[in-house]
Amino acid sequence: MSRRVLLATAAGILLGLLARGRPLAAWAGSAESWALTGLLFSAGLVMGADLERVARLLRRGWRLLLTPLGAALGSLLGGLLAAPVSGLDPVHALAVAGGFGWYSLDAVMLARAAGGQLALLGFLANLLRELTGLVAAGWLVRRLGRAAAVAAAGATAMDTGLAVLVRAGGAEAGVEGFLSGLLLSAAVPLLLGFLGRWL
Repeated sequence: MSRRVLLATAAGILLGLLARGRPLAAWAGSAESWALTGLLFSAGLVMGADLERVARLLRRGWRLLLTPLGAALGSLLGGLLAAPVSGLDPVHALAVAGGFGWYSLDAVMLARAAGGQLALLGFLANLLRELTGLVAAGWLVRRLGRAAAVAAAGATAMDTGLAVLVRAGGAEAGVEGFLSGLLLSAAVPLLLGFLGRWL
């Protein structure tokens, strides 16, 4: 699966470079929306077909919140640790890490609050997080467990990463990923709005 994700991404980049300014580039946005809808539908099918496991997972109750909480704290701690190495102000590093993989929103909010340079850094860091979560999901499930793959996907665990998580970790990973991604996605604008005062 990881190889296919890398090959598909590379093929898309190559085709995008060749199609710049042509009708194919405009079509890509619509195709992306349909592809994401198809991925979410297939992930939903897998989760719906395995309701017994899903119900068992939901009985964990409040413990389901530990994965998104760990993902958020780990991201922010990673941002703080990267600040002295990268030369970033700690608040800027927190704002970049606080995108939790949602590169489009992080970049827009950072551009408004701090300008293009930090927005570009936020975009690239969070895009890299999403791609890493997609490529490494299977390995993370096998080596460290389902929660590690869900946490690595961050906010994208509820959309672009959902089908990959379901394939790597089954229906339980899908439910856990959807919940974690939903909570992290809700946290991004709140956290960045709060940090925006000091950017």
